[in-house]
Amino acid sequence: MRFRSIHTAVAYFLAGLGMASLALGAILHPVVLAVATAATVASLFATDSLVMRRGYQIGWTVGLFVLFVVEVVRVATGGSLIECSVELAVALQVGRLWSRRGARQYQQIVVLALVHLIASSVLNQGISFGLLFVGFVVAMPWAMTLGHLRREIEGNYRREDAAAQRAHVDRILNSRRIIGPRFLGATALVSLPVFVMTGGTLFVLFPRIGVGFMGESSRGRVAVAGFSDELELGDVGVVRDDATVVMRVEVDPLPSPPPGRLEVHWRGAAFDSYDGRRWTRSKALDRRDEVVRQGDRYCLSPACGVRGGQRMLYSVYLEDLDPPILLIPPGTEAIVMDPLRRGGSLYHRLLWISPMEEVRREGIPTLVVHYDAEARPPRGVSSPRQETDLSPYLQLPTLSPRGAETARAVTAEAAPDPSGMAAAVARYLRSEFRYTLDLRGVSNEHPLEDFLFRRRAGHCEFFSTAMVVLLRSVGVPARNVTGFLGGRLNRFGADGSYYLVTRSDAHSWVEVYVDGVGWVTYDPTPPSAGGPAPRSLLQTLADLIDASRLAWDKNVVAYDLDAQMDLFASMWRPSEGFDFGSFSSRTARAARPKGSLRVPWVAASLALGLVVIVAVVLARRGRFSRDGARRARRAASREPATALLARLDRALARASAPRPRSRTPSEHMIRISLDGHPAADVARQVVARYNAVRFGGDRFDRGELVRLHELVRQIRPSAAQTGRSRAADPRPEAGQADPRPTM
Repeated sequence: MRFRSIHTAVAYFLAGLGMASLALGAILHPVVLAVATAATVASLFATDSLVMRRGYQIGWTVGLFVLFVVEVVRVATGGSLIECSVELAVALQVGRLWSRRGARQYQQIVVLALVHLIASSVLNQGISFGLLFVGFVVAMPWAMTLGHLRREIEGNYRREDAAAQRAHVDRILNSRRIIGPRFLGATALVSLPVFVMTGGTLFVLFPRIGVGFMGESSRGRVAVAGFSDELELGDVGVVRDDATVVMRVEVDPLPSPPPGRLEVHWRGAAFDSYDGRRWTRSKALDRRDEVVRQGDRYCLSPACGVRGGQRMLYSVYLEDLDPPILLIPPGTEAIVMDPLRRGGSLYHRLLWISPMEEVRREGIPTLVVHYDAEARPPRGVSSPRQETDLSPYLQLPTLSPRGAETARAVTAEAAPDPSGMAAAVARYLRSEFRYTLDLRGVSNEHPLEDFLFRRRAGHCEFFSTAMVVLLRSVGVPARNVTGFLGGRLNRFGADGSYYLVTRSDAHSWVEVYVDGVGWVTYDPTPPSAGGPAPRSLLQTLADLIDASRLAWDKNVVAYDLDAQMDLFASMWRPSEGFDFGSFSSRTARAARPKGSLRVPWVAASLALGLVVIVAVVLARRGRFSRDGARRARRAASREPATALLARLDRALARASAPRPRSRTPSEHMIRISLDGHPAADVARQVVARYNAVRFGGDRFDRGELVRLHELVRQIRPSAAQTGRSRAADPRPEAGQADPRPTM
């Protein structure tokens, strides 16, 4: 490729990485992003004649100044400072791409791209930023080297005639011999020590300051149906095909082999009041009480401090949900959350719990909410909470008499207690009704009656609503609960298998109040038809990407001051080593299996240093040996030409035409030709072949080399040439043609 093309491609690559980093920060408006992308692509077709026009350059300068004034006015009138700054930074990059003229403009393009990357580091903490950073590390040595070469090319060929200068510089920039694949590959190797320096030293020395310090998370909050103050019948079912990840869960202890599905009801919101079309909360049950905190533990149950008994530890990495609710498994006794570090001090987040066991946190913007749920549940029991007022859970909408008759018929033969009647209703719905997501033809006025008496098919919300209404019709307290069911196994986690819970796992079920036990979970929804889809190559690739994202969140984003202290402390305990992948909460680190990877720091450092030294030595030896062999081959091919020229010089010296050391063979050949020396014709043949072999890569034929040596041997001293003195003045006589070649 031509030097100009390679330099342009590298500059545009870095500019694209910079703009992509800003775009992934979720700050740029989609319209602004589309316009900037189109303008960047179109700038590739800007011609040199257009860019060099003075009026064109002035127009861009004025336009950018006007945009700067507009952005300042927007900020002064209440606009977002970050959004306006990012838009201005993108406009500056687009303007520079449209007015690139030489090395200085290309250098400014690279600097602006680096500024974009730095700005996006506080807007985008996802793994996408890590990939963009790697791209920068690889391409930056190219940009710096090419920029330096171009600056030298443009600076060393300055002439009085600007047109001649541009023509000469353009000829060099369009050359294909300056830069090649080997040069780019060797330059890219420089990125290795740069990456070690930035990704190792700087990462270790400077912990993360915390997401939300400069604004919202780049991922944006994940909106989840069913967690708001109202729930329209049918809301949850519409997300059954949405694969957006809601949370990732590590389970301890994890069965061996781990099951493909995690059959856990992840409880989110609860509703008690149903008006025939939508669920709401009674005002008395909508209050929130602050959860009692003991250190890093938030107690949800009186039994949270009781020792003994089997417990399950669920380490949850929850996306930033809207609303900011925490998903917990049944029987959760305590939640453990590490505090935030702000301004050099620890800040414990506030948690609230409602009378219906909804747990919510402060709405602080964050990339991932990490907490550990300690659960000791009897199977199916949500909470042993003893209720004093059950009237909110017995409210009924206006229904036809047919609904109450159905409830009495279903529970007629069941045990006359809440558990028996709840089990009877759940069996009835699971056996007599069909699961479907097709809601065409559902009545908007009476959706529940349409489900029970006409369609007899629907999704989870219809089943849970029907069960609550039927149980309340026979005097059993019940409420509707929304959350997520299960989780799919991902075997590619750095610390072992974990489970993925997506929006398609959104679910609705029922909690029934049983005296002396508390709220018991019942799920009347039958399984969907078809079963789990077979695992595909695309699904495997998606699991690998998600595992990388989880490792990034745990080991990079979560690398805070506490993790840094743990890292430095482990360096002083070389025999103990450091637990990689332990940048999670202290509870999760304490509960990690003893077989997890621990590497002694001293041994690991020595081994790594030895490997690097051996690799460098082998690479240099291989390079030197290859270069030496290459030079030997070149010398072997050039040696006959050098020997032939040396013999010609000796012969010309004997023939009274010695070549001075300051004169090249070609110049000396021209001189003796002007002097009319008898050996000029032989010298012309020898010098022409010498230049072709020495500098052009040609080779002598055996017969040709013998012939030229014979011609040189026949050169004899000439008395007629001894007294000639025109060698000092090569100019021809008046009217005589000049035999010197012209440039």
